[in-house]
Amino acid sequence: MAKPSIPFDAFLYPKLKDDEFAREYLSTCLEDGGFKNFLRALREVIEVRELSKTQLSTEAGISRDNLYHLLSEDGNPSLKSITSLLKTLGFRFSIDRAIEPPC
Repeated sequence: MAKPSIPFDAFLYPKLKDDEFAREYLSTCLEDGGFKNFLRALREVIEVRELSKTQLSTEAGISRDNLYHLLSEDGNPSLKSITSLLKTLGFRFSIDRAIEPPC
C-alpha cells in the first residue's frame, strides 16, 4: 500500500529553515525557473523565517509599502531591493560563469 502523500508546502517549508537548503533552493529557482520563480522562492523563504513585514522592511531599508509591492505576484523589484532582502536574510547575490559559455 502506498504511503499517504503530504502537501508540498508541508514538505518544503521546514527544509527552508536550513540556511544551506534555502540558499540552494533560491539559486536553483533562479537558474532553472527564471526571475518570477525566484521571487516566489524568496517569498517562501521569507515566510518560513517568520519575520514580520515591519521588521524585514526596517532591516532591509525598504519601506513597508514598497516591500509589500515588490513581494506581490506583480512585483518587479530592483536589484538593489533584492540584494537588500537577501542580505537581511543572511544571503548575498552572486554571479557565476556559465558552465558552457554561449556561442
